[in-house]
Amino acid sequence: MGVTAGLTTAELIGVGATVVGATAAIAGGVEAHGAAKDQKKASKLAQRKADMASARNRRQQARQARIQRADIQASAANTGASGSAAESGALSSLQSQLGANLGFNLGTQSLSTQQSKANQSAADHQSTAALFGAVGAVAAPFADTKGLFK
Repeated sequence: MGVTAGLTTAELIGVGATVVGATAAIAGGVEAHGAAKDQKKASKLAQRKADMASARNRRQQARQARIQRADIQASAANTGASGSAAESGALSSLQSQLGANLGFNLGTQSLSTQQSKANQSAADHQSTAALFGAVGAVAAPFADTKGLFK
């Protein structure tokens, strides 16, 4: 009879259920780890997408500033105010606004990067927690065998 000697049917069912539970817990931990890896990959892709959008936005703002600069210079030339304080002030204001917009853009991009890193860290911690939970689920039934294997 080997290992089953002296075990009741209920005890054998309990041991079988423990093995099935342990296997399921391990599989759950493995899947949680895989999910965390996929979440990290998705987070990196989202960050790349945000970086690309931010770069495009900066290029559009610089282009728009060049157009406005040319408009200011043409208007000043047409009115005989080329080189005037008014033209200089308008160009300075335009440059200042562009700098502020680009600074804001870079600031939000930095926050987006930090958020992405925090999400990745959370995914890593969730994966580790799931793995420890699986280990605990495997070990728990053996902590209370009540002398099954004398």
